Amino acid sequence: MDRKGEDVLSLMASFRKDGERVQRQAIEQMKKHPQVAIPILRDALRSSSSAHVRAWSATALVALEREAALPALVASLYDAAMSVRLHAVRGLVELGDAKPAQAVIPLLRDPGGAVRLNAMETIVRLGLAGAEEEILARAGDEKWYVRQGVARAIAKLNIPRGLAVLRSLLDDPHKAVRREAERALRAMEARSGVASELAAR
Repeated sequence: MDRKGEDVLSLMASFRKDGERVQRQAIEQMKKHPQVAIPILRDALRSSSSAHVRAWSATALVALEREAALPALVASLYDAAMSVRLHAVRGLVELGDAKPAQAVIPLLRDPGGAVRLNAMETIVRLGLAGAEEEILARAGDEKWYVRQGVARAIAKLNIPRGLAVLRSLLDDPHKAVRREAERALRAMEARSGVASELAAR
């Protein structure tokens, strides 16, 4: 391996650290030699034993090769580590390509609450079709922030069948979920021009 390759590996050592400032600084340095860095990053994303390295390699590939990173990102949606799946989802959001992002929909059933929420936010941001039933099913999620995301998604995607779900979330045990459900109901009522149901509560 030549000196530039060794420099990339040295920069990648920061991927093992906590936080994200030094990692993003390292990625900026890698942009100076993308032809050298990209193959190394691809290999790390596929085979590194460190979830941190795989996660940040996914983010680095988005920064260095943009749309060409899509196949690697989609494959990483099924990584065993939640952090890698999160970075892959965020990469798809950044690239904004709806077709490969369809692979995000199954992540609404991911074991990690943060992954479920990020998948939902990706679906909303990209306006992906075909996820309505999966979103509504998450109204009973064990994580309050996922239930809050459901209320937000119903309004943003204007899911008519979600009205009943929003009404049920008005009685959610978590205050933030109840508030989001109220906002979502008001938004959908204003959009449809019907009188508010909230006034009667």
